[in-house]
Amino acid sequence: LGPSMTMGLASLTTGIYSVNNALATGNINSAIPSVVMSGSMLLGTVMWPLITKFYDKRRRRKKEAARQVKYSEYLEKISENIYKECEKQEEILKENSVTVI
Repeated sequence: LGPSMTMGLASLTTGIYSVNNALATGNINSAIPSVVMSGSMLLGTVMWPLITKFYDKRRRRKKEAARQVKYSEYLEKISENIYKECEKQEEILKENSVTVI
């Protein structure tokens, strides 16, 4: 945020200085390139952080969705392993059970 604000303030100062200089000398055509450059730099100062914030938010949502899918798959796999182990232990218990006659 700091570098963006510094660049924006420098750009704004340059634009104001160019406009004041053009109005004082009466030569507006010489100020147009400086004003356009200043405006584009101010636009970039505001736009880039917004674009970056939007992109990061979207990327975080996608990563979270992928994480939840992987975790659900992991839990399902573990649940299956536990169920199989329970069945195996049940069979062992039945085999080892001594019948009373």
